[in-house]
Amino acid sequence: MIDNEHSSATLETADPAESNYSPIVRIVDDDESVRRSIRYSLRVDGIDCETFESAQDFLMRDDSRYPGCVILDLTMPGMNGLELQEEMIQRGIDLPILFLSGNGDVPSVVKALKNGAVDFLVKPFEPDELRSRVLELNEKNIQNRDKQNEIADMRKRYELLTKREKSVIGYVAKDMMNREIAELLGIREHTVKVHRGSACEKLGIRSTLEIYALLQSIGELPE
Repeated sequence: MIDNEHSSATLETADPAESNYSPIVRIVDDDESVRRSIRYSLRVDGIDCETFESAQDFLMRDDSRYPGCVILDLTMPGMNGLELQEEMIQRGIDLPILFLSGNGDVPSVVKALKNGAVDFLVKPFEPDELRSRVLELNEKNIQNRDKQNEIADMRKRYELLTKREKSVIGYVAKDMMNREIAELLGIREHTVKVHRGSACEKLGIRSTLEIYALLQSIGELPE
């Protein structure tokens, strides 16, 4: 079956920079009537979405640079919803999943939730409930990505430090005084101050609390 309801600018060809990474809801279901119904329901409220007729179609065409979420049917032919979820995890695709399930899919739903699925709806469901959950998932994904970008920026700045500067701020994070750090490293207290000041300038921070928070965020707190 060929899915004819794709938007004119597909995720493959659209430029995320031009769209400012606006969130997109991916609808993955082998039932064309379900895809069309959900797509219409969401677009009425101005929610951008893209449809996929199979898991393979999603993996081939989707551009995961766009934030958003995935509305995923559990029981598709070929690669089913659970298998697609596992493949997304393997590929590092961080889109939250809203599973669609039937009343008899409880074991599969439990497994999906254990694997990290955010939510599920049992068919048939109310359009208002679907829209509400989709908006929540979109916002959650945007916030998560903003946080990951912030951490990546912290890591990039941290890697600009010299080995000595990393050592010094590591001890600062342990609430050690400059004099104590100097004695431990076998250098002058003034030298510790210079390294500390240089590190803080590169990192864009000033206080001991900020140093601690940054190192904790990037997993570099000394033991």
